[in-house]
Amino acid sequence: MKNILFLLLFGLLLSCSNEDITPYQREPEVELTDEVDKWLYENLQQPYNCVVRWKWDDNYVSINYYVTPPRKDIMIPVGEMIKTFWVEPFIEAGGEDFIIEHFPPEIVCVGSPLYNSDGTITAGYADSGVRITLTELNNYDLHDESWVLSQLQTIHHEFTHIVHQRHGLPEGWEVLSEEFYTGNSWINLEEDEAIARGMVSNYATSSKYEDFADFVGIFLTTDETTFTSKYLTLMDETSSDYDGLNAGREILLTKYDLMINYYKSNFGIDIVELRDIILQRMEDNIN
Repeated sequence: MKNILFLLLFGLLLSCSNEDITPYQREPEVELTDEVDKWLYENLQQPYNCVVRWKWDDNYVSINYYVTPPRKDIMIPVGEMIKTFWVEPFIEAGGEDFIIEHFPPEIVCVGSPLYNSDGTITAGYADSGVRITLTELNNYDLHDESWVLSQLQTIHHEFTHIVHQRHGLPEGWEVLSEEFYTGNSWINLEEDEAIARGMVSNYATSSKYEDFADFVGIFLTTDETTFTSKYLTLMDETSSDYDGLNAGREILLTKYDLMINYYKSNFGIDIVELRDIILQRMEDNIN
């Protein structure tokens, strides 16, 4: 994965949203005749109690966005992607009970990006712990490293929101950078400024919740050497960035330990093992 550094920078341009849209409502089951609906039912709805909405209904996307629906031909591959890089790694690392308990009851699929008025792209969002919306699915290509990384960072970022909405943030997380959260001004920050504040991206500076979700999402999709050197390695005193970045990296080291303990103590999940499983699957499918 040669372009990880560039792709992580690309990922910083993305944001998630909590727009007011139709609340989730479980629908009565009906006989399925469409091959895509059958596959999604057998592989996601039946085992994990998750409805995948892909046939267009604009009640599930905010009217503030111009969007297009996903193509039918990519929906089974998208479902396979969800299983390969999300469901199965969590099962392998922590057992099936965790994913059954926390998997969102609803996934909404959108074919195009969601463009915001400030020029950013909403890569996806999680609603009240019951719905995750995925976008840009019509660009489906498992050999496109940029697209895969964007999708997987979005998936794991938004799934982290669902987890902390149920269990809270790691104890002590919110006070580590509380004076540095910027709200909507995150877009004006450079990456090094975010690291100096103890966060992995400029978007992470928008709130304590985005801070945690981006930390986990980026950690799970970044190889150990890159993540450690970029976010956790303290600089030598001779470095020009010694004072500024070291202060932020000391905070990030604490956050790293909090994240490890949070998943281990609450769910029995070794999140480092989980990352390694995801990265190996990325390597197997991209190259």
